[in-house]
Amino acid sequence: MIPGVRRSAAVGLPVFVARGMRRLGRVEDLILDAAGGRVIGLLLAGSGPGGTRRVVPWEVVAQIGPSAVLVRRDVAIAVPAAHRRRLGELALRHRRRLGLRVIDGAGVDRGTIDDLVFDAATGRVLGFSVSAGLFADLARGQAFLSAKTPVEWGEEAALVRDWPQAPVRETGAGGRLPGE
Repeated sequence: MIPGVRRSAAVGLPVFVARGMRRLGRVEDLILDAAGGRVIGLLLAGSGPGGTRRVVPWEVVAQIGPSAVLVRRDVAIAVPAAHRRRLGELALRHRRRLGLRVIDGAGVDRGTIDDLVFDAATGRVLGFSVSAGLFADLARGQAFLSAKTPVEWGEEAALVRDWPQAPVRETGAGGRLPGE
């Protein structure tokens, strides 16, 4: 089984401080480290005074559930408008890969990267779900492309030379990853 949370499942969730259940906001996106291998924060929707953006550091995230994110402390770091561009780059890092075609070493189109999957306990990026299309996903489930799989990333496609031997696993029926 592949434990993990899809980015799309986390986006839109309300964020509450566990003690007192005060709402901090709603998850707009994930912030990844420069290498793209770990979630380092949750970008909250909306902006504060002067165009500031707010980020909840990963270290205070206690739980990401199906209905809400719980944090240990009331911490939402204000990022001034002057740093918004860098913040946007970190948020966009993983979104650039969404929608890329996955081609194997034999030139076979294996589908489209449609979501990022991460470990809810550590924030580590586990990989990507790959869709072969609605009907194929319903019939067979989506494929999972592990972050450990060697991939040559391009602007329009990703090359996975050893697709059959790579750690790629079928997800459950309906395209849901186990643990969702």
